[in-house]
Amino acid sequence: MFRTFLILIICLALTSCFNSNTLSIDSNKNSESKEKNKIRELFLNWQNQEIKNKHFLAADSCNPYWFAEHGTPENLDSVNGLIYGFPSDSSEYTFSFADLNNDNNLDCLVLFTPNQCDGGNASIWVQWQVFIISDKGSYKIIDTLHIDKFAHTEFDSLGFYWLDSIVVNKIYGTYIEFKENDGHCCPSINRPVVFDYSERKLICVGANIERK
Repeated sequence: MFRTFLILIICLALTSCFNSNTLSIDSNKNSESKEKNKIRELFLNWQNQEIKNKHFLAADSCNPYWFAEHGTPENLDSVNGLIYGFPSDSSEYTFSFADLNNDNNLDCLVLFTPNQCDGGNASIWVQWQVFIISDKGSYKIIDTLHIDKFAHTEFDSLGFYWLDSIVVNKIYGTYIEFKENDGHCCPSINRPVVFDYSERKLICVGANIERK
C-alpha cells in the first residue's frame, strides 16, 4: 500500500514539473512570436515610408506598361538609373531572426531582390539588406549597412556579398564574383563568408563554414 502511494506521489510530481516546463516553453514561444510579428510590422512600415519618400514605386506603378504610358515619375530617387518596386509575393522575402547584437532581444535581417519596374533583368543581382536591430527597448531600421566595408580585402572591388542569415553576432553570406566569360546568370566564384557584427569585419572565407 505504501509503495503504491509513493509511486503515485512521484508521478504527480513529475507531471507537475512537466506541465510547468511546458508552460514555460509555450510562454517563450508566444513571446518570440509577438516579437517577430512586431518586427514584420516595422518592416511593413519601412516599406510604406520608402514608397512615400519615392525610393520605391507602389505596386500599381511598378510595371513596364505603366512606364510606357506615364514615363519616369518626377523626383523619383532611382538607384544607378534603375527604378525599383517591392516584390508582391511574400515568398520573395527572407526573414532571418536572431539576437544579432547580443542584448537578449530578437533582431532581424530582411533580404529581397527588388522588382525592376521598367522591365529587364539588370536587378537580378541586386539584394536589399534591411537590418532591424533592437535598441534600448525599441528598434532601429538600417538599410545602409555596407557589408563590403566590413571586409577590406583585395577582392572586395571585384565582386559583391550576397547575405542569407544571422545568428548571435554573426552574419552569413556568399562572396560572388563574375569572371570575364561568365553569363549574367552564373558567376564563377561563390565563396561562403562570415562577418563579425560587433567588430565589423570579415572573419571567415571558405567552403567549410560551421553555422552556429
